Order: sequence, then C-alpha cells, then structure tokens
Amino acid sequence: MLEEDKEIPRRSLRTVPHWWLLPAYCTWNDQGYLSGNSAYYNFPGDSFTGKNPVEAFDATMLSHLLDVIEREKFLFGSVIIDDGWQTTRGDWTPHPMKFPSLRGQIDRIHHLGMKAILWIAPYDYHLGAEIRTRTEWLCGGGILGRHGMPLVDYSHPKVQSDYLKPLVRYWFGDDADCLNADGLKLDFMADKIHPVFPVHNHRWRGEECFIHHHIKLLYEMMKEVKPDAQMLGCAAHPHFTDCQDLVRTYDVPASQRQHADRAVMIHHFNPGNLVALDMGETKSLADVEEHFGMAFRHNLLYECGRIAPDPKTGEFSLGPEYAMLLRRKLPAWG
Repeated sequence: MLEEDKEIPRRSLRTVPHWWLLPAYCTWNDQGYLSGNSAYYNFPGDSFTGKNPVEAFDATMLSHLLDVIEREKFLFGSVIIDDGWQTTRGDWTPHPMKFPSLRGQIDRIHHLGMKAILWIAPYDYHLGAEIRTRTEWLCGGGILGRHGMPLVDYSHPKVQSDYLKPLVRYWFGDDADCLNADGLKLDFMADKIHPVFPVHNHRWRGEECFIHHHIKLLYEMMKEVKPDAQMLGCAAHPHFTDCQDLVRTYDVPASQRQHADRAVMIHHFNPGNLVALDMGETKSLADVEEHFGMAFRHNLLYECGRIAPDPKTGEFSLGPEYAMLLRRKLPAWG
C-alpha cells in the first residue's frame, strides 16, 4: 500500500551489484575471539574476560584476518571493518596509532576481490571526540541528551557542507588522501534523538524523522561519490527503504530460527531491501549448519564471523570441522 501510494519507493533486486549478494565477513566476532573476550562473540552467558575487543582491534589483527581469508580462499563479497578502526566514536577517521595505513589495507581487500565496509555509530560522540568541541555544529550549542552525549545538527547547511560532505568524500573517494571504502555498517541507531535537541530545520524534528533525514542525506552523498556503495542498515521501518540497501537482523543473542523470523519481518517491512542474517547462537557445528540452511532457504546474506583460530591453542572455535564447514559452504554462493 505504501508503494502504491508512492510513500516509499519501489526498489528492484534485479539491479543490485553482484557483491551485495555474496556473504559478508564481519571482523567483530574475531575481535572478541582473538582478544580472549568470549562475551563479545555471541556466546550468551559468557563473562567478560580478556581485553576489550574495540581497544584490541588494530592493523595487525586485521592483516591476520585477511591472511586467513586469502589462505583459505573464503568467498566473501565484502569485509566489514568493525568497531575500533576509528579514532573514537564521533571522530570517524582511522586511529593514527592502531591503523596507520587503513587505506593500504582497504587496497589489499580490493586486491583480494572484495569490498570494504566501515562500521559507524552515527549518533555516538564519546568524550574526547574532536567534534564535541565544535559547539557551532551541535544542537543547542552542545546540550546533552539522555545518553550523556550531544547531537550534531545535521540539518544545518553549514554542517552538511563543511563537515558531512568532506567526510563522505574521505571515506569513499579514490584519491590518494581518501580511504576508498565501499559502504557503511550502521549501529546503535535506537533511542538517541529526543525533543530536548533544537534543530536548525524544524522539518527534521522527531526521533525517526531526524534519523531518516540524516541517513538519507548520508546515503545520497555516498552514492554521489561511489554509486555502488552499500548502506548496511538496521532499521526495520518501511520509510527507511529509500536509504538502506541491506537491513541486518541485528547482533542479538537469539536462536537461528528467531533470526530467520526477524528476517521475514524485515522482508515485509522493507520491500526491496536485502536482508543480512546476523549470526545467532553458534555453540555447535549444528548451529552453524542451521544458520547456513536458513540463509539458503530464505536467500539471505550471511554475515560470517570467527574465521580465525584461537591464538593460544591454534584451534578453531568449534574445532577443525568448523573451518572445513566454511570451506564447503561458502563457495555455494558464487
């Protein structure tokens, strides 16, 4: 009905780039695995151990993961470079000490025949983020919301021209001073925008309204620089179909079947958007087999994790059979 009334666009899956249809590898689970922090790779109930996977993530770890992909010849369409590549949340440039040459690693991803997706949390601005000092860009001069963070007023034309547009060019441009990435993975999108924030353009007011206007603007700027760039969103909302290419079932500790149910919901709420099936509980090879089965039956994108062996034992998280399973299953998407 929304399509018929032209409230949302009609989108065809026949014209999507081929790499969108291939499995995506996300570094997040391995960030937890390699840092010894079991609580961060989707084993519900495990306690916090080891290092923080955001702080532990660095160029050495990413290079190791790319070595595994190259050695095993895993067929992925893209590599999602997850939380920890950035200087801090709010400063979306590579951490100068941890990722001194992220462009070089993205070039390597391209050389391996894959695309590079950057993780961002667009409404998180941590203490120490340089953008928090730019009070002229912040709603109400920097007043704090419910989560103790300010909000960048993306509705202001100066913010769009002087901040957002150069940042998008830096992310996706292919000039030597750019990263030449191929998309964004959005995270932490819920419960951020509140009436306390005054915005320059009153037509942007309201939580979902502000987020939609901003993400759509970001989407259009991204496509202007790189037309086949991918927006991997997390809003199961029909009015976001015009600014997301894929919608993920989200990294919640649910069963594979619950993720499949979430995928069906997204399929109906976001017509024309592809669905990314995040990993649910994967405590056994049977869980992984079920995950692949769900993906095949529903023609969903598979967001893979834990490709690296344990740094202490050299064993894969679910034993050597896990690597054999990936070698057997992944080529089926080709």
